[in-house]
Amino acid sequence: MIRKFPALLALLGLVVIGRIWYTFLFVALPEGANALEAAQQQAMSVLDPASPESTFFIGTLVSALLCLVAIVLFLGRKAKIAVGVVAINSLIAMFLFSPVLVLVIGLPLTLAGQVWKNA
Repeated sequence: MIRKFPALLALLGLVVIGRIWYTFLFVALPEGANALEAAQQQAMSVLDPASPESTFFIGTLVSALLCLVAIVLFLGRKAKIAVGVVAINSLIAMFLFSPVLVLVIGLPLTLAGQVWKNA
């Protein structure tokens, strides 16, 4: 059970990042645009390295990938490696995101001591 709770906390970080992308792509649509075409156009524009927002949005994709890796590692009995992945993800997030998002991403670290003991 101790492996599942940090995985759920890492899943929370993944859900929050997914919600950021969902809001950006499907809620804040330009007037009179097709939803999928507008979402594709917005995604392409912010992922362009010349765009000023590209650092944030590319960072969210990297952070989502690291959350997914941490979930798999927590559930796959590689908890010590998963704690390291979450720590690296939190460290990167400190430079890119708001403090609240950094706390959500780093929530699995609150159980690092328990995970370390039981790994």
